[in-house]
Amino acid sequence: MTCATAHYSISFSVTEPEIRHMPSIEPRLYRMNKSSYGSYLSYLSFLSHLWLPSPPYKPMLAPGQNITYHKAITNINAIRLSIRQSQFVSFTTQIGKMAAPDVLSQTLYTITSVKLNQLDKQKEAYESSKKELLHGAEKETDLRKRVKLMLDTAKKLPTVQPLHNSHMANLKRFVQQAEFDPCVSSDFLNEYEASVRRALDIQSAKYSYAELYGKLVNEWISAGKASSQNPESGFVPVGREEMHQQRRTWEDYVFTAKDTDGDAIKDYLEELFRGSKDTRRAFKDLKKGIKRVQKSWDDATHFDKDSLTDTIRALLRTNVLSNRKRTVLNDFLHNPVVLSEIADVLNMRMQTRKSWAWDEASIVDQQRQLNGRYRFYPDEDLLHAIFIHRIGMKWSVEMRGLLVDFFAMQGVEKDASSPMTKQEARRRRYFLRQTSSARKLEDDASVERTLASHFKTEVFLDQMPHSMTENRGSYGADESEADDDRKTHVEVVQNLLHMIQSEIILHQKLGQDVTVIRSDFKWFGPSVPHSSIFAVLDFFGVDAEWIDLFRRILECPLRFAQDPPDTPAQTRKRGTPLSTPLADFFAETMLFCMDLAVNQRGDGARLYRLHDDMWLWGGLETCARAWETMTKFAKVTGLDFNEDKTGSATIVPHGAAAAAAAKKTDDQLADVLPKGDIVWGFLKLDAATGRFHL
Repeated sequence: MTCATAHYSISFSVTEPEIRHMPSIEPRLYRMNKSSYGSYLSYLSFLSHLWLPSPPYKPMLAPGQNITYHKAITNINAIRLSIRQSQFVSFTTQIGKMAAPDVLSQTLYTITSVKLNQLDKQKEAYESSKKELLHGAEKETDLRKRVKLMLDTAKKLPTVQPLHNSHMANLKRFVQQAEFDPCVSSDFLNEYEASVRRALDIQSAKYSYAELYGKLVNEWISAGKASSQNPESGFVPVGREEMHQQRRTWEDYVFTAKDTDGDAIKDYLEELFRGSKDTRRAFKDLKKGIKRVQKSWDDATHFDKDSLTDTIRALLRTNVLSNRKRTVLNDFLHNPVVLSEIADVLNMRMQTRKSWAWDEASIVDQQRQLNGRYRFYPDEDLLHAIFIHRIGMKWSVEMRGLLVDFFAMQGVEKDASSPMTKQEARRRRYFLRQTSSARKLEDDASVERTLASHFKTEVFLDQMPHSMTENRGSYGADESEADDDRKTHVEVVQNLLHMIQSEIILHQKLGQDVTVIRSDFKWFGPSVPHSSIFAVLDFFGVDAEWIDLFRRILECPLRFAQDPPDTPAQTRKRGTPLSTPLADFFAETMLFCMDLAVNQRGDGARLYRLHDDMWLWGGLETCARAWETMTKFAKVTGLDFNEDKTGSATIVPHGAAAAAAAKKTDDQLADVLPKGDIVWGFLKLDAATGRFHL
């Protein structure tokens, strides 16, 4: 079993044993003997308390660890800090017992670096304010006023610890008394001034020591990371031929930009969302909602232990994490100290998102699926993954709510069926024995209401989460779990196929023909142009600040896990990362525009779209107009249909006129509808019988 051990001690050299009015400094000598992951995290907690201490100091250490305190009253200006290997402060962790030491080290290194950056800013602000204070005090010739100025200003400085202690309060009272009491001599005032100056110097020293501790941790972690690497290994996996072929295709999409006409996209959307008075009014409310989300974003605390736990659990439900990182995240869930540290760092990162950037290249892991296809999963730094996941979840939840409200507003969605005529209503009441004319013409069990309910509850914006705490498996998950809030994507598709089959049977029994179209976009995830995404977001009113952040997130440096370590990274110029909430937010927001266009220009047709997997059925003319609308949208946004998965079929009613109807239909299919068979997995729709067959 491989072990990594680091031993440090802190010793102080004191020249003046006791100084009046000086707070005590407590060198904390720790002996950490527990060989476990917990002691590592406790050490991190110990360092965090040194950075931002809040008296009284309470060490948050795991049970079974020995703690030794050594008290001393010292002059802060005479301290010499010595760091050396010793038996007094011993920290040992056995890497063999840890799930992924390199992942953990990278996470802790990032936490420490972020805290050090924040500490540098606080230290710079403190030293600048302190310099101004001392410079102003030098100009004041009156001793009492100078001391009063220093006391009043010192408590406003961004110190490590507040200076509002009893000693400072007493000094302030003595200075106030000196204005009226001649017994308070100049010697006393000089001593008070010296005490204030010493207190300011103590705060400067605390900043320096906190910075030193942080750098020691990063140096130690970096040494551990370097020793765990094996640069002499020259093994490069070969892989299957189809793996290399699909990788080349993926790289051709992702690393080659495709620029679309942003003005043409906005003109298209302008025509779509300004089609009627009701639509214009609803779209105005939609943009107000998006503006409200952005304005209130920083009013909330996005990361605490509860929200971070929810985010980590949601991240664990996806299939984008390696097994090592899954183990580390599961360990994090059981350690509140680390959760608190990570939440603190991520909140800092959220506040400074204008300057957010990738630290290093993300690793792309190419994994083979059961169907023989390869998928490309991003293996990002854990803190980046959590940060981006939370942003994607928040935007997805907010945008889904706004789009659902928009679509539900009066006059926006066109009805899929026309109202019954008076004669049809009379016949319905007669056969259903409804004698009261005041009875509703349609009850909740009607076919149309069943279709509408199914569309809105299971299909519409299916990829977007309903809430921040939603539990649902990743795209392609076969089975649901006990705590799932919604059906899996596979279950939704299965139910949709049952619905299509029922519609075909119903139309056949009623003597009507029905046309079915199925399609999806070719390599949608890697191929979607960034310019199209940003044009849609800009049209919806997303601020330039957010679009800039999204651009930096998408333009990620990438390197394949199968490549040698010295392979240069390439920047993503097209497409979105696989199976992430932010990618779902981009896709669903953009493709919602196609959903609306099909409904508006297809006589109320519903586009049953599950991510980029699309189904459509209805009358021949309705489907033809809907397909033309979909084709136009794909052209303007720079997307391509997957011809291998695109097809259509028209099922005619059984009877003597079936042959003539089929010939007429075939002529129209050749010119209007997409060619190809309707296939899902091993199922194929037989146009002659109207049944799905293996």
